[in-house]
Formats: sequence, C-alpha cells, structure tokens
Amino acid sequence: MASAWARVFDLEQPERLRVKKPKLTDAERKALVKERKEINASQKVAKRIDQEVLAQLSSHAGVPLEQAARILALANQGDSAARRTVRGAREARHLETRIRLSATKGGITIEEARELHNRAHAGDESAKAKIQEIRQKHANQTAGADTDFTNLSKKD
Repeated sequence: MASAWARVFDLEQPERLRVKKPKLTDAERKALVKERKEINASQKVAKRIDQEVLAQLSSHAGVPLEQAARILALANQGDSAARRTVRGAREARHLETRIRLSATKGGITIEEARELHNRAHAGDESAKAKIQEIRQKHANQTAGADTDFTNLSKKD
C-alpha cells in the first residue's frame, strides 16, 4: 500500500507532502497533445457555428455541448461516424420543421402532427394522404390569395 501512496505523494519529505506530477510516456504525451488540439479546434468551431444547431445536435446525440462541438469539428474533418451523427440530427431538425408546418397549416396540434408524420414514416398511406391534403389545401389558399398586380398599372 505504501508504494501506491509513494507514487502519488512525495513521502521522502512528509512535512511538505507535495503531489508528484506523473511522468508521461511519449505515447501518453502525444495523446494528450492531440486531445488538447481537438478541444481547441472544437472551441473555435463552437464560436463560429450557430448555437441553436449545436444545441439541437447535443440533444439529438445525447451529449454535452462541448462534445457536440467536437462531433461537428470531426464531421468537418471527414470522420464518417461524426458525419452520420450530424446527418441524423439534421434529418430530425427537418422533420420537426415539417411537423410544425403541418400543424400550423392544417390547424392541428403539434402532437397530432407528430403522430401523423410518424404514421406516414411507418408507411401508413392514409397519413401520407392527409399530409399531402394539408399541403395542397394550404398551397391552394395561398395561390388564391395572390393577386395579379401586373394589370393594375394599365388604364382601361
């Protein structure tokens, strides 16, 4: 047991009891330097990227914001696993946008729209038709509201 304490504390001078700095091997030192570089790169990326996207990636991947920034940095460097994670988060963000639009256009709640989209994603043809109907109905309403302003400048 004394040898374990001797590695952590300087027992030769018990009156001072200083903590010894562990000696690192070359491989450990290189790994530490690489990790520090990745952290610095992710912090730089985090300053440049949209914080909302970073927060969404963090919640989608279930990781802290700093880790999400690292994932984005790795994805930008070409790491395939990080790119898959970012792509999944992007698809989830787009799905939430489609759900929100369906809810507002169709006059239904967010929960109903989410259930409708989940059913459509699972292959339910009636859900797909309902979403298409909502989109078409809204497109027809906006097309009917548009006025042709080209003939207003001409006098009869």
